[in-house]
Amino acid sequence: MAVKKKKGGGLANQNLLHALLPGAKLDKKNGGKISVKMGISRDIVLFNVGGTKFETYRSTLRSQPNSPLADDIFLARHYNEDRKEYFFDRDPDVFKVRIKPN
Repeated sequence: MAVKKKKGGGLANQNLLHALLPGAKLDKKNGGKISVKMGISRDIVLFNVGGTKFETYRSTLRSQPNSPLADDIFLARHYNEDRKEYFFDRDPDVFKVRIKPN
């Protein structure tokens, strides 16, 4: 996938790239190649945030070690065993930003 280069358009290109491929990075030093960091775990985590469901890989959460979502003890306090999901009574729109890959 080629990204057109414009003067001063680096940030716009990166934002477009993230919209199309979350977690992708544009490597200007390597000829403009695009790299995508994918979850390497099959361990899928299900979140229910204010009634909206989110799924992600546990490896994605652990890629941000300073986040409470990477802390198993923190997550255990919010786990609903009956539903097999983590529940947070929070705004789902804010949560989307929280789990967005780097």
